[in-house]
Amino acid sequence: MPAGWYSDPMRRHELRWWDGQQWTTTVSDHGVIAVDAPGSPAGAVQQAPAAPRSKTPMLVGAIVGVAALVVVAVLATSGDDDTSSTNGASSTTTPIVATTTTDGPSPTTSTTAPTAPTAFDSAALVAAMPTATDVPTPWERYDEPAADPEPEYNDGYCDGPDAVARAVEFAATGRAWGPAWQLPGGGTFGVDAYAFPTAAIARQYIEATGLQARGCADAPIAFTVGEADADFLADDMGDAFVWDAIEASDATAGQFGDGIATMRATIETRYSTMVSDQACTVNVTTLVFYEQHGTVVLEYWIEGEWGHTGLGGEPDYAHHPTQADLDAAVTEISPDVQRHLGEVVGV
Repeated sequence: MPAGWYSDPMRRHELRWWDGQQWTTTVSDHGVIAVDAPGSPAGAVQQAPAAPRSKTPMLVGAIVGVAALVVVAVLATSGDDDTSSTNGASSTTTPIVATTTTDGPSPTTSTTAPTAPTAFDSAALVAAMPTATDVPTPWERYDEPAADPEPEYNDGYCDGPDAVARAVEFAATGRAWGPAWQLPGGGTFGVDAYAFPTAAIARQYIEATGLQARGCADAPIAFTVGEADADFLADDMGDAFVWDAIEASDATAGQFGDGIATMRATIETRYSTMVSDQACTVNVTTLVFYEQHGTVVLEYWIEGEWGHTGLGGEPDYAHHPTQADLDAAVTEISPDVQRHLGEVVGV
């Protein structure tokens, strides 16, 4: 049976969306699309969030650095999609459903399926990225969105494929690197997005990411990186130095449900080198939060550089990012990204 709107076989609502493989929680009554929350009584729906939140400036710690180790922690109340006030996923426990878009599925009273909703492609993901008005004024945007970034097959967790390469392996319909910002507290924060043919595949993508990250949890990997790529030292010192690095990673799944999956990660790498017979070290922490919305997976990350020794010690921009930093930043833009997704196509 092709994807489309059909009479609700559960007789809870007028219509229910069939995604081509299974009945979803997306329902429609008298032309109003909503989410049928699991376990809710017949006729009760949970409306998809649409209105943007008000923005207030905040100080969030993090810094420019090189990503490495991932340690994912389950949120205390609802996994990585914690609904507490400190979790960046607090407002996103149901798939996004557009109520105004003309590109998404249009409910009818017919029992025959209309054309399936347009799949998210890379251009649509870029269009859904946060704009200048979606973030606090103190955030300094330094990187712009890019559609179809090239995959790297040894630059991800445990020296495996990166997020783009994994998305390609899972037949992604769209992939986009989003904007990135320097935060007032000294770190960097960004969001990337990947779209898949079905919600089930999007969930498998998150599961595969966690499996890869856990691959070197107990066996850190070692590698070297040149100063030209690391960029830890002052420009006048040149790029002849080579840094030895140790990286380990881990992952723990958060909340999983119908069209919903989350995961939290932390990346830690320690770099060391000798400069004029002086030992120098730098630690880099990158925290990552994966959040599924139907067929789309959003990847939020925050990065910080800290623990400098040698050459004058800790610089003023150093910061060791925390989960609270990541949650606060995600909370600032997640509702707007979801709203843009609904406006562009609809999930």
